[in-house]
Amino acid sequence: MSSNIKALSVKKERRLVDYLDTQFLNMTRGYKKRSEPTTHLPTLQFYLESASTLLGLILQIPPVDPSTSLRTSYLLHLTNDVFGSATGYAPTAQNVVDLVDWLDDLDQAWLAVLHAQVWDPRKGAGMDLVVDADDMEVVRRVKTRGNVETPAGF
Repeated sequence: MSSNIKALSVKKERRLVDYLDTQFLNMTRGYKKRSEPTTHLPTLQFYLESASTLLGLILQIPPVDPSTSLRTSYLLHLTNDVFGSATGYAPTAQNVVDLVDWLDDLDQAWLAVLHAQVWDPRKGAGMDLVVDADDMEVVRRVKTRGNVETPAGF
């Protein structure tokens, strides 16, 4: 992947945080009302579809500082919510299959986040971020100014 990836602007980050917080709140409400006829998340399948939408959005957060911490934080939030909610739905053979499939997607997502990779939704996997030589020179100068040691060849 090209290094056209840039951190989110403050304005975009604020809008994204507001949107994600609202979506997490809606998911929590839907889960708490799962046994009521008016809920939008009556089954684990619906819940995981909602969680998949959030997962896809979280993975589109650029793996570039300062956006990296936002990406990690929201993926932790989603992981915690799904682990805490999945057991609240009635266990069926289909639920187990759906949950295992979703957990595999989550595993791939964590690999991409922990390796600071850009998410490729078509492949369902992380892709290494290729940094242009010009960008690398900027990084080198910043590290030198900050008196941070750089590894040999960097």
